Amino acid sequence: MGQRTEESQETKAKSASGYTPGVWLLVLHVRLTLHTISKSIDQLFLDEYRDTNDEKALQNFYVMSAMIIIFGIIYILLYHPYFFKMTRKGMQLRIACCNLVYRKALRLSHKALGKTTVGQMVNLISNDVNRFDNSLIFIPFILTGPLQTLITVLYLYWEGLDWPVFVGCSVLLLYLPFQMFMGRLFSKLRAKTAILTDERIRLMNEIIPSMRVIKMYTWEIPFAKMVEIARRLEVNKIKITSLLRGVNMALFFVSAKVIIFLALVVFILNGGTITAQLVFVAIALFNNARTSLTLFFPYGISQGSEALISMKRIQEFLLLEEKELQSKHIDKTEKINNADDAGVWLDEMSASWAEEDHSEPTLNKISFNVTPGELIVIVGSVGAGKSSILLSVLSEIPITNGHMKVRGKVAYARYSQIINK
Repeated sequence: MGQRTEESQETKAKSASGYTPGVWLLVLHVRLTLHTISKSIDQLFLDEYRDTNDEKALQNFYVMSAMIIIFGIIYILLYHPYFFKMTRKGMQLRIACCNLVYRKALRLSHKALGKTTVGQMVNLISNDVNRFDNSLIFIPFILTGPLQTLITVLYLYWEGLDWPVFVGCSVLLLYLPFQMFMGRLFSKLRAKTAILTDERIRLMNEIIPSMRVIKMYTWEIPFAKMVEIARRLEVNKIKITSLLRGVNMALFFVSAKVIIFLALVVFILNGGTITAQLVFVAIALFNNARTSLTLFFPYGISQGSEALISMKRIQEFLLLEEKELQSKHIDKTEKINNADDAGVWLDEMSASWAEEDHSEPTLNKISFNVTPGELIVIVGSVGAGKSSILLSVLSEIPITNGHMKVRGKVAYARYSQIINK
């Protein structure tokens, strides 16, 4: 039933989205190109139509004015649908990963549960998957940002700013390796923060159920200090991440002024003459390139790095060992035609908690049958393997030898100690 529901939801999502992320990446390229072209047409206005009274030229002026308006409308029509669709794709990816983590948690073997914690599962669903919401929006700017900057530089070089434009853009060229370095820092910090968050959630999951015992022995202060230390270590990593993001934001506001200043100073020292049209278009184009390369490009690096770490953590969790529902030693079938055909049959079954260990197995050549209407009581000393037999029927323990056949559904009701006052 759950699988059919997921398939229907997936079909609805495909039909509702309409286009693949590759199409919307193309839309992003077209949008940025149109925005750059519309900024470049401004200089053609100033250069060609400022000192003319020709009626034909005036008609061309109206045509190019209409082109700017049309480009602006197309830019708006592409801008918001792109962000909406990519945000939606990120949310669908987040929901899909939550579904994968949930379904994997139901299939984990008893041995795999010792390699993970409930805190890690909660952190994967609550924090790690949230990195996908914005990553799909800004990651494409890693490609489009340098491309838009290249178009801007070539256009200004062709329009008369000459080689001084490369002096100003050298700041942007130095900005790219700096952002690669920042991306590695974001990846390391995200990995360390995730580990500390897992540890804090694990600690809280152990403290809350044991609160009565802690209060009975007046251990509130020591445990409060433990939580405080765990939280302080986590917050310190988050502060460093926020500081690096602040550095990126500061460079965003400063970079355009520095680029334009260096380009114009070198242009004047080289004997060039500054005109209003040159300065106006240079400022407009550099501000346009600044938004893509010094704002969205760093966002793409940071969000992409954090999303990559989240994917690695989810991948490690999904690769944990699962319960063996079917193997050469196990024969299980839930669908039966007659209730009398249900039962459990064990034939010289051997099972071990550590399958790769060659020591003595936990269960050695166990044989018995359970049919409907029968009550079987298993007795033995502590550690004899009573619970291991039940867990082997549930496929929680790897079966190494023998054969087990199960027909019908098996339910396990765990007992709890009851102390009457």
